[in-house]
Amino acid sequence: MLKNGIEFLQSKLADLPKTPGVYRMVDEQNKILYVGKAKNLKNRVTSYTKTKQLSNRIKQMVSETTKLEIVKTDTEIEALILELNFIKTLKPKYNILYNDDKTFPYIYFNHKHEFPGMFKFRGMQRPEGKFFGPYSSGYDLNKTLDLLKKSFLLRSCSDAEFARRKTPCLEYQIKRCSAPCVNKISQKDYRALLKESFKFLKGRTKEIRDELASKMDVASTKQDYERAAEFRDRIKALNSISAKQEIAATQISNADILVIISQKNKVLIEMFLFRNGFNHGNQQFFPKNFKDLSEAEILTNFIKQFYGPDNLPAEIITNIAVSDAKNLSKAYLKHYQKKVNFLVPKNGKKLELLSFVKKNAKYHFAEKIAKLETNLTYHQKLQEIFKLKKTPNKIEVFDNSHISGTSAVGAMIVSDLTGFNKDNYRKFNIKAAAGDDDYAMLAEVLTRRYSRMLEEDPDNKQGSWPDLILIDGGKGQATIAAQIFAKLKLDIPFYCIAKGVERNKGKERFCNDFCDYFTIEDVATLNYLQRIRDEAHRFVITTHRKKRDKNTFKSQLSDIPGIGENRRKTLLKYFASIENMRELSAKDIAKAPGISLKLADEIKRYFGNV
Repeated sequence: MLKNGIEFLQSKLADLPKTPGVYRMVDEQNKILYVGKAKNLKNRVTSYTKTKQLSNRIKQMVSETTKLEIVKTDTEIEALILELNFIKTLKPKYNILYNDDKTFPYIYFNHKHEFPGMFKFRGMQRPEGKFFGPYSSGYDLNKTLDLLKKSFLLRSCSDAEFARRKTPCLEYQIKRCSAPCVNKISQKDYRALLKESFKFLKGRTKEIRDELASKMDVASTKQDYERAAEFRDRIKALNSISAKQEIAATQISNADILVIISQKNKVLIEMFLFRNGFNHGNQQFFPKNFKDLSEAEILTNFIKQFYGPDNLPAEIITNIAVSDAKNLSKAYLKHYQKKVNFLVPKNGKKLELLSFVKKNAKYHFAEKIAKLETNLTYHQKLQEIFKLKKTPNKIEVFDNSHISGTSAVGAMIVSDLTGFNKDNYRKFNIKAAAGDDDYAMLAEVLTRRYSRMLEEDPDNKQGSWPDLILIDGGKGQATIAAQIFAKLKLDIPFYCIAKGVERNKGKERFCNDFCDYFTIEDVATLNYLQRIRDEAHRFVITTHRKKRDKNTFKSQLSDIPGIGENRRKTLLKYFASIENMRELSAKDIAKAPGISLKLADEIKRYFGNV
């Protein structure tokens, strides 16, 4: 109750200091509800006891609060830094959250290799090497990698593949690699190409283009037309990259442009990334938990969560002023040793770029609203077809995969009004179910999923429960599901999707424990359910293949003396498959971390006997 929450906070006021710090609201289950920072902790917490000033969202938060945790700091800047860290790690229920935790990809050069390759890297633990980015998506990065290969002929194969090549691969034939693996280029010349690529990625495009043009002229003068054609093709590729970057060019160097727009209780943040004069792509974010907050508050909280030491640009350009921008800049400088300037442009090229981003934001926002409305129509139809009490939002879909009981996995995907919610996908390594008992596997997966859900959110206060459960299968699976849900005392509607009598797509049948098979005549709605079911099937098959390949690799190496669990993991990571290792010499195998030449000889002898 709100009254209880306010009385609790009032009881704590006398002990609160009038100093900067961070406060955390906690519920009766010790879950963090909210993290905030304050210049004056006592004044800030006091504001939560004044009912008339509270929005409905904050009233609900206060009513759930049974504990208050305080961390005092010497300055407001330190409080802000602490708040940044807490929100990122704890993801409190009532803080504004954005629904994408992925790290952004970078182009990575493994400079320790004698012929460094260029690769896509995404992760927190960076290996040694050179990094360029970030890029907004793997798609944007792959486009750049593709063009870089055409321009600088650098390899992108793994070190293991490089080591086992005896003849040039297709990349060399189509003029996208200089084939250092088979000595088609000297290390000195390859390093020169590498140096050129670094210059280019740092924005020195004109300098590289002029150098290539000069080399082309020299080759033409010497009547070395084949060499001149190579330079011409590389210049073409560079021009292709540059053409895609015309919007950035010299207008902006190292900045992110963020535009926030809102409508119909929906919010979109559109982000364009620019590094070294290049447009590194754009991405859209849809924050959650923003009710009763202004666009400035939403944008500011998004920035606090999103940026860290690896993706912070020199400038953040926005369409509305960022709250507390001055202190935020100081916090980034102190915490990450990076200076950041916040800007709302009023004129000039940056305003033109901001207008361009706004147009994209409006387009994507309209696209998102249209998708929501379309999905809402489908879900309303599902309510009618499945006789549900309310229009479902969150749908959880289950499928299993195995080969004669081996490498068995279960998987769950989540679909809601916004589409596939991949952050909530789950994999289940089957532990207890034996053999190829599909029913036992389903029972294990459902028990594990919903026992944990009931443990973490027993009353659905966090909104984590699904509105509808779909299971790949027929009457047998329906019986098992009903037994599990009865045992857990869980009342969530579910249906099984069975293939038609002829097992043809479009003739699917539906059932559960209390109704016999029926079909859906509405073709559009049936297609929608097929897409959801097919996504679950894709996800579980992919998971199964990875597990099967991993198990096969482990089992084939388990009989070799000196190969334990850690070395099997190392070999799997380094060589990817047994087939790759079979082709290599002992010397090449010994290049893997922790593998001596003696142990590599043992591995080769083992391969010769199996």
